[in-house]
Amino acid sequence: IAVFGAAAGKSLCETRLALGSDDSCLSGFISRAAAGCGRSSGDRQFFFLNGRPVDLPKVSKLLNEVYRSYLSGQFPMAVLDLHLPTATYDINVTPDKRKVFLHKEQQLLASLRASLLQLYEPSRSTFAAEEMMLNAKKTGVGAPAPLAGKRSWTKTNGDCSDQEDQYDSEATDGDNRDDPDPPTFQCSQPESDVFQSASAARRPSRA
Repeated sequence: IAVFGAAAGKSLCETRLALGSDDSCLSGFISRAAAGCGRSSGDRQFFFLNGRPVDLPKVSKLLNEVYRSYLSGQFPMAVLDLHLPTATYDINVTPDKRKVFLHKEQQLLASLRASLLQLYEPSRSTFAAEEMMLNAKKTGVGAPAPLAGKRSWTKTNGDCSDQEDQYDSEATDGDNRDDPDPPTFQCSQPESDVFQSASAARRPSRA
């Protein structure tokens, strides 16, 4: 975090991936499979073997393949330490000791793939609530829609009308539009039912 900044730190998650039945594991920090957490290149991937900096091109390739299956076109940032028994690898391959030979490399890579899939699989069906709320504020998409056919009403006497209009001309007969005391009512009925009831109550008797 001190080197790459707080923003990079927020995109990382601490992990410890088991690699087989012995004490072998891969621990450290790796990018979450979420929007804004990946990178356009794999330039921030650092690997260690029992605390010694090394090059692990096949591990890096596997990591990128799995990550891109969840976040297309992106590369993870990674700072990972591979913990292996000293008898399972040879570090005296090149003078700088950056290149190492892993005795059971294929078995190790298979275990790593399974652990990475288990780590990232929940990201397929889960979403961060903060991101959803932020997107809703920016685009207006995702905000809860008002219930159709519902309005706010107040009660003054026995009939119903819209609180804003106080008296809806479409819901009354022409003879009653000049009523000096337009009625309002508190109710939760759908708007169409309320207007039908109001119209029926105001229709003059033909008896």
